[in-house]
Amino acid sequence: MDSKQASGLTMLGGLLLVVGSFLSWATVSGSIGSALEEAGEKASQTGTGGGDGWITLVIGLVLLVVGYLAFSGKGGVPTWLGWTAAVLGLAMAVFEYFSLSSDASDINDLIAQTGLDGKASIGIGFWLVALGAVVAIVGVAMSRTKKTA
Repeated sequence: MDSKQASGLTMLGGLLLVVGSFLSWATVSGSIGSALEEAGEKASQTGTGGGDGWITLVIGLVLLVVGYLAFSGKGGVPTWLGWTAAVLGLAMAVFEYFSLSSDASDINDLIAQTGLDGKASIGIGFWLVALGAVVAIVGVAMSRTKKTA
């Protein structure tokens, strides 16, 4: 993989982190979700609405800038910055996975106790953030490998 492709992966990872930060990280579906919406509450929570999405947004923007500068050949960005952002993105994804899974499990237990129809689950935004972190790690790692003839 050449450096342009690796930089493209880094930018793609950053873009996925940015977009995923604004999308739903947790949703409640079924009749309980409808009841929440009728009561004026949200049946889903975005990453930026819950707080930690702002962190993944900044990480994604850093990865976009690092990838762009490497792609354009302008350089000037220390290698550690790309690695730090990519690893922090992955760490955030792992942390949020366990946090969201625990919260969804607790909510599902409460829903089961009430006998209402519904389910809490992890939303698409989180999965985009997690995918973006993995893609960014691959991009940063591939940018450091050298081709052999």
